[in-house]
Amino acid sequence: MNRSALTIFVLLLFSPFYIVLGQATVAEVDTTFENYMRSAWEEIQEAEFSDSLQNTYSKEFYYYYEENSESETGEKALAQAFMMWGNTGKSDYFKEAIQTLDYESELWRMIILPMSNIYARNEELDISDYYDLLYYLSDNLEDQKSRSEVVLALLRWRSTQEDKKNDAVELARELVEMNAEEFYVNQGLGYLHEFESLNIGQKAPDFELQTIDGEYISLSSLKGQYTILEFWATWCGPCIPEIPHLKSLYEKYRDDGFTVIGISLDRDKDTLVDFIAEKDMPWPQIYVTDGWEAELPRLFNVSGIPRMYLLDPDGVIIGRDLRGEEMVSKVENLMND
Repeated sequence: MNRSALTIFVLLLFSPFYIVLGQATVAEVDTTFENYMRSAWEEIQEAEFSDSLQNTYSKEFYYYYEENSESETGEKALAQAFMMWGNTGKSDYFKEAIQTLDYESELWRMIILPMSNIYARNEELDISDYYDLLYYLSDNLEDQKSRSEVVLALLRWRSTQEDKKNDAVELARELVEMNAEEFYVNQGLGYLHEFESLNIGQKAPDFELQTIDGEYISLSSLKGQYTILEFWATWCGPCIPEIPHLKSLYEKYRDDGFTVIGISLDRDKDTLVDFIAEKDMPWPQIYVTDGWEAELPRLFNVSGIPRMYLLDPDGVIIGRDLRGEEMVSKVENLMND
């Protein structure tokens, strides 16, 4: 479906004529709108996650949710609107949107993570307000899976603060003890493993896997080089802006004791190979066929992407989850010492 056809569809969708007839054909209309949402994401990905496209579609998805908040498709539309707001940092509607949710809603589970991106990327918002909201929700949400998502978000935050390790450990234990779903239990156990084995100053666990080019690579074989391990995927909006920074560092320092290893959680290897060729990403890439449940992501406690580890020439962890200019500055300082 091209852009003109999409526009015509949206005009029809929100016309009075649609509203009159829509009452009798809810299932059909929902199916049509779900197809529309899929085509929108395809267009967004082809446009390299264009902010303007995401701003346009997120508004349409939110309007659809307002008119169909009780339907499954309406809930999906809101969740996807939040994902786009998280990608762009757009905050025009999200506060209004969360006021439509009660404490029993399962939708909280789907919007907690993208909401953190909204706060992080919008200069008019204070990230501390987000964490205050999380603590409030952790005490008030009645849906256990949504509460688990909130505790997991708090755990991710506290795990980055060296002086809050005890708080992080308690949150990880709470996640395990809530036992709302196997996924969250595994996340809690994964962080407990991280606190024991993946701290700054500890040696990263070794592995040996085959790259998409058929070569075997291990951490032990990279001894003597500074190494970035980057867990990512082509469908991950926040991963894409990191590519130019990684490319710049790799091209500048690849012959001076620095390398990058990409670990992709993509669902399809051919999509990954085509994307790497299109973006001219020359560093080694590992494709893990089992995604999140594969041994390597679990070994490095990858609960969300992008996830990054910076290792020194002895394989010791010296940085985690550095992004953008912060990552570039850290590597350049190391390479120029």
